[in-house]
Amino acid sequence: MREIHGAKYQWGTATPANGASNNRFLTQADDQSQNGTPSRGWSSTPLTAGWTSSGGPNNPCVGGFHVPTEAEWQAVINNNTMRRVGTWVNSVTNYGSGVYFSANGSERLFLPSVGSRRNDPTGPLGSLDRRGAIGRYWTSSFTRDIADPELFPVYLALTQSGYLLASNLHAGTLGAAVGCISN
Repeated sequence: MREIHGAKYQWGTATPANGASNNRFLTQADDQSQNGTPSRGWSSTPLTAGWTSSGGPNNPCVGGFHVPTEAEWQAVINNNTMRRVGTWVNSVTNYGSGVYFSANGSERLFLPSVGSRRNDPTGPLGSLDRRGAIGRYWTSSFTRDIADPELFPVYLALTQSGYLLASNLHAGTLGAAVGCISN
């Protein structure tokens, strides 16, 4: 399943016109070959605009598609049965775990446990974090922290035992996967 582990984006980042990695975007090939801090660095300054429920100026999806909102991801979870597959273990070579979503007995969506790129002081900035043990996927939504007036982007986290739609202080510089849905 290595071939379906795609690129990693910081929230609000466009896919570069030249398709090359930069300090906010890692191609699939670079994500799979650079486990430490990416060779082009990793930005520690989050973007505050770029993606919206209809696409936005930096929409990484092809025309007619957008990054799902928090409510759209929640609807996928609420209206489908989840089946986890593979061994959910943190490893740079673990491409075999993930979640199938099915409706009416038919598996229609698979999200691999792609891990993410670090955005906090627990490891080198931009380094690979928990491939095979968690799948982090962006939403186009923001939330407000109770203790802080700032808005933080929301991501979907899939684990061996459940899921979470979450955000935190460092979320904007997290490198997560993008799934696109039709407008």
